[in-house]
Amino acid sequence: MYPHVAHGEALAILYPACTRFTEQAAVKVYAFMARVLNPGLKAAADAEAAGKAHDEIVKFLKSIGLYKSLKDVGMPEEEFEALAKQSMVLPDYQGNPRIATYEDMLELVKEAYYQYNSKG
Repeated sequence: MYPHVAHGEALAILYPACTRFTEQAAVKVYAFMARVLNPGLKAAADAEAAGKAHDEIVKFLKSIGLYKSLKDVGMPEEEFEALAKQSMVLPDYQGNPRIATYEDMLELVKEAYYQYNSKG
């Protein structure tokens, strides 16, 4: 929908919201990721480390200059519903440990638009 946004950039924009959405459905995976990004979490219980995954991915994205919002890349607010629907066209999202409904997807889009910004 947004040819001026590279695929990897779009994934980076949505990943913090998706991490928060999914982390409790895949505790071991998100604990591993958090520990890779922050070895100081090595001794933390899996649930605690997984709960830090969102913050660790945000720190990482900031460090590489990819912490952006959908607003930062020029997505119009009036396209939230269209992007949520488009995100469900390919069956890839069904491979996520927590499968998003349309309402979930809409909330993820809104979170990636409002909550994250390159200044934060």
